[in-house]
Amino acid sequence: MSVEEPVAPPSADAPPSGAGSKAPSPGPARAAIVRGIGAGYLSLERLHRWLLASTFVRHRYAAWLALAAGMVVFSVFLGGVWATRYWAFQTNAWDLGVYFQAMHTTLVNHLLFYYTNDLPAGTHGYLFSSHFSPFLFLLLPPFALVPTPSGLLVIQAVGLALGAVPVHYLTRFYLTSGTWAALFAGLYLLSPLAMGTGWYDFHPEAFLPVTALTAFYLYERRRFYPFVAAWLLTLSVIETMAPFLLLFAAVALVVALWERSRTPPDRFREELRFTVTALGLAVAWYALAAAVVLSLNTSGGTFGAAYGQSWSVLGASSILDVFPRAITDPGAAAAALMFGGVTKGFYVLVLFGSFVFLPFGGRWKYLLPALAWVGLAVLSNDYAYFVINDQYVAYTLPFLIPAGLTGLVRLRSANLKWPGFGRRLPTVGLCVVVSLVVISVASSPLQSNPAISFNAVPHGLPVVTPHDELLHQVMALIPAGAGVLTTSRLFPELANRPNAYVSPVSSLFLRGLTFDGVVASYVNRSDYVLVDFPVDFQGAVILLRSANLTGFGLEAAAQGAYLYARGWTGPPKIWVPYTFQVAGGDLTPDLAEVDTSVSTPLGPTLYHPPTSEPGPVWQGPYLDVLPPGTYAVTASVELTANSAGSAAAFAVLNATIGVDEQVTPVGSVGTSYSFHLAVLPGRPYVISNQTFDWNGSGSNSPFAVWSSTFTWPGPGFLETEGFALADGVGLRLYSVTVTQLSPTG
Repeated sequence: MSVEEPVAPPSADAPPSGAGSKAPSPGPARAAIVRGIGAGYLSLERLHRWLLASTFVRHRYAAWLALAAGMVVFSVFLGGVWATRYWAFQTNAWDLGVYFQAMHTTLVNHLLFYYTNDLPAGTHGYLFSSHFSPFLFLLLPPFALVPTPSGLLVIQAVGLALGAVPVHYLTRFYLTSGTWAALFAGLYLLSPLAMGTGWYDFHPEAFLPVTALTAFYLYERRRFYPFVAAWLLTLSVIETMAPFLLLFAAVALVVALWERSRTPPDRFREELRFTVTALGLAVAWYALAAAVVLSLNTSGGTFGAAYGQSWSVLGASSILDVFPRAITDPGAAAAALMFGGVTKGFYVLVLFGSFVFLPFGGRWKYLLPALAWVGLAVLSNDYAYFVINDQYVAYTLPFLIPAGLTGLVRLRSANLKWPGFGRRLPTVGLCVVVSLVVISVASSPLQSNPAISFNAVPHGLPVVTPHDELLHQVMALIPAGAGVLTTSRLFPELANRPNAYVSPVSSLFLRGLTFDGVVASYVNRSDYVLVDFPVDFQGAVILLRSANLTGFGLEAAAQGAYLYARGWTGPPKIWVPYTFQVAGGDLTPDLAEVDTSVSTPLGPTLYHPPTSEPGPVWQGPYLDVLPPGTYAVTASVELTANSAGSAAAFAVLNATIGVDEQVTPVGSVGTSYSFHLAVLPGRPYVISNQTFDWNGSGSNSPFAVWSSTFTWPGPGFLETEGFALADGVGLRLYSVTVTQLSPTG
């Protein structure tokens, strides 16, 4: 039987064929193995029968009530988690800031999806020059109810949750069971593949599961006009989905023509009508998207060379060049596959292992588009493409679900049996359930460090810190219509205006444009410049390195959040010193040991016994987010010595950090910049170095507070060091405290 034909599985309650036949008599070892397999099977079979016989699941409305409850919980919980990530400054200008600014300028400023992030790339502020997503028009009404970044994230959560509805219908269509339909819909909501699709900020791709799966269901049910509407809706989500839908339609057409001789004429004509329509719409839409993007974007957008950087190891010049390059240059393809090879292996394992590899037995029209994306991912040198918990999983998930379901139907119809046991294999559906649950536990973005996840995005449950609340207060000082320049982590909250700009660390620069030149133009258009060293240290360092803030004054300085206002000459309106305190036992010990028997509210102490040899006692705390200003560093110690003279020394050092800038040509279009912070070569700069004598009394006996005041040049790593300078010196470190005395030098 062809895999392309829907196959109704045999009833789970029907006795397996051959159950009454007598199997050959096995040996003792084999008999024990068979009995163990049988016991496991019977356990699964009893669970399966209980599920099917349960009064609750057989209730007329139970499956729908469970589905609705699951979608509500998913939307409320994940919407709340993502909104909290935004309030905790764990989101970015790319991409929450992009879409929020575009949606807000459309509603409030009557500028059609205008955004500023990629102005250097020749977008002219048109979002459709970067991604052709007419689907966003449908999101404007709900967004108008809560026009905030958190509201946009909640809308995304609802869109992902709605994907459970077509999962329910597809499962019921293939497995003819409301119980399994409700169960698989619930597993979709728990899957890290669905949950992780919306984890990294906001993306239109999060709506692909509900639109594509709905289109596939209507395709299988032969509802022509609803299918066409759902198909066009899926194409409108984002232009990069069109090639995969085109491949789906092309494969379906080839299969239909291949099986024409075995297909009734009426059914063949109907199949031809659906596939030709789907193929024609996909081709036409892709051509329309290319025309729009190329007419609005000087650099070509997704159809240009800039995106080809993600396949630079392969040597591809653009996305469309990936597979031709891999075929014509096997050596480059092998090098591309080896880049992050272990991570890529786990990525493939999670994608297909979630469905117990059943998609490989499913229909080709679903399997091949999924494999096409996986091929692009594993040939890439951009980790975002071959990890989960970001939006790119949405290109495979809508295909893997029906591929897995059709593979499950085919396997169940095969009626496979255990060798020498005479019973069918354990219920495959339950194996899928176990696989999905295990992988969900291992890869869920709700964990702080899930497997093969996008490391650039924080995972786990976010927490809004007191510093985050203070930063919100600083942002409230910026008038609603004022132009502002800031960094990526801070941009989403300030993107509610058309004159909000972000430090262009992720932009393409057309020929004739430079990073410093673009930053200078942004400064000229802005009334305020905002950075925050603890929240976005690298962004703050890079921006302040390039921005000429002549004519700006410091209006607020709050624990490392610095707001510069044009024309400001007075003292800061908000001044909260940056402070840091750490227990001695949390520093790096040298000739010392952590002593948990003597501790402070901060933690254990660090102890250097009098019998230990003289030398370095500790190092640390290696602060690398220290904002500019004047500081005092104090160390609380207890010192003992057997003789007078130099007993100990206390040093404060700064290992200076520099910005490593790399400029990479992007074809003939322009250049891209990448920045890395690194400690500059050479010995650390000694800010203060003090020697303390032992005299049996005074401030150094037995307790002392060693202190040093200095102007922080930054950026760099702040380090303190303690030394025992003579034999018989005992030193116990209780804590080190760093206190900002002034936000300026």
